[in-house]
Amino acid sequence: MADALNAPLVRFAIGSLATAGLTEAAKGPLQSIEEDGRVPLIDIGTLEAIRDGRIKLRGDIASIGRESVVFKQSPAEPFDTIILATGFRPNLRTLLPDAKGVLNTTGAPLVSGQTTAEPGLFFCGAIPSALGHFRQIGVEATRIAAAAA
Repeated sequence: MADALNAPLVRFAIGSLATAGLTEAAKGPLQSIEEDGRVPLIDIGTLEAIRDGRIKLRGDIASIGRESVVFKQSPAEPFDTIILATGFRPNLRTLLPDAKGVLNTTGAPLVSGQTTAEPGLFFCGAIPSALGHFRQIGVEATRIAAAAA
């Protein structure tokens, strides 16, 4: 009931996600928290960057090469850096089949915000923090940037 009442306010505040090429969730925020234990978030700055073309969305990844990414439904593109947003319960075993010593038995990163056993591979925001997840992501991103530099 609360999600249904809040939906018009959310649409008024952020507009349609479809105009940014995003799909709206089947569940409302409160239902998602209650049933799935997940906090659905949309960053307004990211949404703006998608809408004005500074961030481009691509479909599913078929494979990742040393300097490019092949997409299932669009051509390969060269990339210097790949930022992968996998959510809070990632299973990265199929995406990183050759990575050794970086994932636990469920496929989640062993460490976040620091170097891993694989040179050049970092995870950010992969381990929830009681101090605030966005705060922790900022701390980790700064640490990763310094290590990568």
